[in-house]
Amino acid sequence: MGLAVATLVLAGGLWLWRQPVTITAPPGQQRTAALPDGSTAHLNSGTTLTYRRGFQSWPFVDAARRAVELGGEAFFEVEDGDRPFLIETASAEVAVTGTRFNVRARPGNARPENADRDDARSADPRSADPAAATEVTLVAGRVEVAARTRPERRVVLSEPGAKSQVAGPDATPTPPERAAPKYALAWRNGGFAAQARPLTSVLQDLERRFDATLRLHDSVEETRAPVSLYYPEAPDLETILHDLCVARNLNYRPTSRGFELFAAPAGR
Repeated sequence: MGLAVATLVLAGGLWLWRQPVTITAPPGQQRTAALPDGSTAHLNSGTTLTYRRGFQSWPFVDAARRAVELGGEAFFEVEDGDRPFLIETASAEVAVTGTRFNVRARPGNARPENADRDDARSADPRSADPAAATEVTLVAGRVEVAARTRPERRVVLSEPGAKSQVAGPDATPTPPERAAPKYALAWRNGGFAAQARPLTSVLQDLERRFDATLRLHDSVEETRAPVSLYYPEAPDLETILHDLCVARNLNYRPTSRGFELFAAPAGR
């Protein structure tokens, strides 16, 4: 009887130990996660990071790689190590040894309310919506970017400021291109930025950043037209909405849960 109880306790303990560690930065907040190997992940609003406890397969047995799963956006500072460090998103794998870089991997199925009128024309939202892609921007070091189901199709980023994007789990990563890191890293300093992103994607980011509900009225057309914004320091939501509306000839009004954007009257 005692042996059976001890076996059950041991099995239960191992089961609990095998449960992944999950760290979440809820909407409106940012968090910093200290990882078991000394690496650091800075999580943007509305982001979840999951990894095996201690980067181990079993107690006192190291896993072959230091692997994390990311849903959202995070800036990584990875410590050098003998084991590769792997970041898995819904669409991509990012392999590194020691480096600093930003990964944006926002889901494509969460859109501002009433904002999917023209998005619904796309049969595969992951391949059509830039918000569903994984985007990697290198600050220092070297990373390899590949589609999650096609790891043999790899792109290497080795120059500071280089960027690559994976549109879906079967897509080929885009060739390295020079980017302005200030757009990818603005959130780290409390700022906000969007570079040629659809209006719907920008509103999703604003909802996560400020924990507010943003609606698009039926009068708003071209919801996927690209928008670029850059605020190096912390702006308030209404400042961004004002600038966004000026650029797109829109107006906004408060609602019980946030704001609604609507088309400005003709001749404004």
